[in-house]
Amino acid sequence: MHTTISHAAFDESGDTGNADQSSRFIVVAGIACNRFETLNQIVLRTRKDIHHKKRDSLPELKAFIAEPRITKKLLTRIAEEPDTQIFTSIVDKRKASFETPNDLYYLAYSTAIRAALQQTASLNAVLDMFYTRHHQQAQFIDKLLKSLTDLNKPIAVTFDRSHNNRPLQIADFVAWSIFQHVEHGNSVYRDIIAHKIIAEQTITR
Repeated sequence: MHTTISHAAFDESGDTGNADQSSRFIVVAGIACNRFETLNQIVLRTRKDIHHKKRDSLPELKAFIAEPRITKKLLTRIAEEPDTQIFTSIVDKRKASFETPNDLYYLAYSTAIRAALQQTASLNAVLDMFYTRHHQQAQFIDKLLKSLTDLNKPIAVTFDRSHNNRPLQIADFVAWSIFQHVEHGNSVYRDIIAHKIIAEQTITR
């Protein structure tokens, strides 16, 4: 039986470009739990594993600059924590239908958030701030909430910056780990948390 969830943090890995050097995939991952304090403690414990001379210069944990041993420690703590679930969407940009980066963000985030909401009675979701302008955030949230009305469940959605929000730092590592698997064929990191993935949808059209 799945643990009860009511909170989730979502982040993406990959880019929205269509140039030759752009990523093929964009991954959105949500790390869900019953209390955000669960994720806060994982970050705090993992920071203690960083040498103090480096720790002081790192305001937040970021997967793309973390040492492999730190990434593995953080992911292992997620894997061993009963109060965690993962929901992810993977968009294959070569096959999926979208016109603008906004459409791509919406496609990826709405799919992952819907999967999480389907597993709970209500959801408090925080998203990494990929929009910096308030009106863009408001438009995105309004469109997202309207698309989820068929589930008839309460949901609150907010944006935050990862350096202010430890659960978003966890979501960054989860999204990055899944991205490494689909984009580069490196499953080492995803394998650690694979049993925590409740829903993983690849979007190809």
